[in-house]
Amino acid sequence: MNKTTGSPPQAARIRLRSYMRPHLAVAVAAPLLMLLEVAMDLLQPRLMARILDEGIIGGDTSSIWTVGGWMLLAALVGLAGGIGCTVFSTLASQRFGADLREGLYRRTMRLSPELLGRFGTGSLVTRLTGDVSQLQQTTLVALRMLARSLFIALGSLVMCIALSPRLSLVLIVTVPALAVLLVWLKRTTVPLFASVQQALDEVNTRLQESLANMRVVKAFVRAPHEEARFGAANDGYRASSLAAARIGALSQPLLSLLLGFTTAAALWYGGALAGSDSIQPGQLAAYLTYLSQLLLSLNGLGNHLLTLSRATASAGRIREVLGAKDEAGSGSHADAERKRKEAPEVDPNVARDAAADAALQQGDAPLDDPSGMPESARAAAREAPYLEWSAVGYRYPGSDEYALRGFSLSIRRGESIGIVGMNGSGKSTLALLTAGLLQPTEGSIRLLGKPLGGWDPEELRSKVGLVLQQAHLFSGSIADNIRYGRPDAPESDMLEAAGSAFAAGFVGAMPEGYGTRLGQKGVNLSGGQRQRLSIARTLLLKPELLLLDDSTSAVDAATETAITESIERMGESCTLLLVSQKLASLRRCDRIVVLDEGRLAAVGTQEQLLASSPLYRELHESQKGAEPA
Repeated sequence: MNKTTGSPPQAARIRLRSYMRPHLAVAVAAPLLMLLEVAMDLLQPRLMARILDEGIIGGDTSSIWTVGGWMLLAALVGLAGGIGCTVFSTLASQRFGADLREGLYRRTMRLSPELLGRFGTGSLVTRLTGDVSQLQQTTLVALRMLARSLFIALGSLVMCIALSPRLSLVLIVTVPALAVLLVWLKRTTVPLFASVQQALDEVNTRLQESLANMRVVKAFVRAPHEEARFGAANDGYRASSLAAARIGALSQPLLSLLLGFTTAAALWYGGALAGSDSIQPGQLAAYLTYLSQLLLSLNGLGNHLLTLSRATASAGRIREVLGAKDEAGSGSHADAERKRKEAPEVDPNVARDAAADAALQQGDAPLDDPSGMPESARAAAREAPYLEWSAVGYRYPGSDEYALRGFSLSIRRGESIGIVGMNGSGKSTLALLTAGLLQPTEGSIRLLGKPLGGWDPEELRSKVGLVLQQAHLFSGSIADNIRYGRPDAPESDMLEAAGSAFAAGFVGAMPEGYGTRLGQKGVNLSGGQRQRLSIARTLLLKPELLLLDDSTSAVDAATETAITESIERMGESCTLLLVSQKLASLRRCDRIVVLDEGRLAAVGTQEQLLASSPLYRELHESQKGAEPA
């Protein structure tokens, strides 16, 4: 089960309350209207007492009609207040829930890959749906039912004391005992409901894993195994829910016993006071009505406390996500935005190597467009490091072993670099670090002389394109998927990107062409087709730095070569990092990097590596028969 450690920062608590702030006027109107309804309800027993004492016992028939009219008017006013409270409390809770859900989704989109893995997909889905719905429902209950119970309890207590201070002595025992019970209930149920939500996370995780990997489950005939895993998670959820339900079930008899004792004591003592003419019959009837309202509202407060306990657990889980660090690893999103605004603006085009800076001053043209520079300046710009790794190391959370360590290398603009190594040598880790999706545990990566962590995420994404081995497509049309990073891209650019990725052929053969609708994750396409669409999607961004992480593994050798050649024709405008298990795919690269157990083992051309690197020669010999003639 995925868990996070540590308590959420105070900023996250303020942020959670801030989602209600835009709807504060509507939220305040709801309990105020409920107060009006409660005031009218509290007025009814006093008016009824007048009818009994003055009209029936006193024989004043006219007072019956007069006071009865007031009772009817109070009932109508109370009805209007109740309807208004329902409308405003519903508006406030729905708007609060919608804003919180949207804000939580935005925060989830900015979480670093480490935190995404730590929270887990199932847990994040539960927090976005179940936990937010719990807070939304609790807001509705708090603004309406909880406010009503609280107002009636306070109002009935005041009316009881006003009617008969002596009879109200029976409450001296009830109120402290009830306070102790409610405090115990609060402290006991909050941790229990937190465990219930965590158990629900596990159920969702098991369900999503099974559905996402259904083909694997069927291929290995592991349905019984997955059913057992889901059953264990479901049993854990049931056990946690029952543990919380037992406390709720125990609280009701205790509350009923306490309230029943109070009612019996009030009837006994009130009868004695009425017998000695210390209280009028109508007053006693009104007192018993107020007492009944008081006890029922206190019972309702106990029930609402269980709802609040569950909401407290859900609020803590939501704060964990809202207070988590963003993808740049610089704290919460609000802190990152504040630091970015306070920091002086730096043009990344002038944050270069000293040689490139000197070259830049020889001409007025920017370094990204050296056409207007003198030849010496252009030469210096070409030789300046475009991308640098300095003693980069990375260790995945929860692991004691480094996936990458001590990696240092620099490449020039327009260079094509191949990356090869055994399984687990750190190739994909290097690609993810270079794309800025992971933050180095040690060392630094600099693009155009500027650390990756110092780039604005959107600006970095516009410069660095990444295509993963696992092609991730979305439900929608093929055109929508290719335009995912540039929704406003013209059709000509989309067709060019599809052509460069050699996807135009199979797309054009489909009846609806680029309007063909894809199922979830592109299930109606082959693996190679999905990879080519993923490459086209990235090429449409026209990135300066293109990372291909074994993204042509499902494509045949001829198509792979054609795609690589198409990318190479982009020239100096694109720097290429090509991760591949197949050495034949790297033959056209300017240099090849060999990784071994997370370390840089060798770097050079294919001829140089064959002469100097035993590991590369071993890989070459093992694949010699697989290379195309």
